[in-house]
Amino acid sequence: MFFRITAIISLFLFVLHNAHALTKNDNQTLLLQKQYLNQINACAASSTFSRLLEEILNSQSYDSTAKFAMNIEEMILQNPACFVEASIKIGSAKCKILESKFINEPYFNPRENLKQALSSTNLYSKSCFAH
Repeated sequence: MFFRITAIISLFLFVLHNAHALTKNDNQTLLLQKQYLNQINACAASSTFSRLLEEILNSQSYDSTAKFAMNIEEMILQNPACFVEASIKIGSAKCKILESKFINEPYFNPRENLKQALSSTNLYSKSCFAH
């Protein structure tokens, strides 16, 4: 009888522990997904995108530039309409710098994929990328 009770308690504790671990992993996954969505939607808020652009232009190290490139390229591939609209708002001079640093010479994705994503948007013809 003692062994049955011990086995049942052990099984209960095992299930409870695994349920807690699963919940913790689910929460971590949801937080990471939220961060990713915030990253690719950073272009939606003009102030956020402008601040990001200023950080990019002031970046001196290769590591930080590569991190920005990762964000920019993901934004272009996952949310090209938002990126094009935001690039129109920042002006032609800054848009050209953005294009030369991250689109003409991408870090992680083929240039053709980035340009194809940008050209698929309705506002592409009004952006600096079309000229």
